[in-house]
Amino acid sequence: MSGGELSGLADAKGENVSFCSQWLYEQGADVAIVGRMRESAQQLLREKGIEVIIGAPMDFHESLANQYLPNTLIAGDNICDY
Repeated sequence: MSGGELSGLADAKGENVSFCSQWLYEQGADVAIVGRMRESAQQLLREKGIEVIIGAPMDFHESLANQYLPNTLIAGDNICDY
């Protein structure tokens, strides 16, 4: 997946969440690393078998993936306010 594709999904809200969960599933994603996310959006991803890691620090997606793979990613709180 290219950086442009990831960037396009980065700010998905509302009606886009259902589309994004389906798209990620179709791409074979098994993990979503996010800073914040509503419970309903988390549930959509989990229903597709996608693990949700919430509270990721603000960083480039490549860096987050490189932290996740060796299990060194430190996630914080879900600060979702919508």
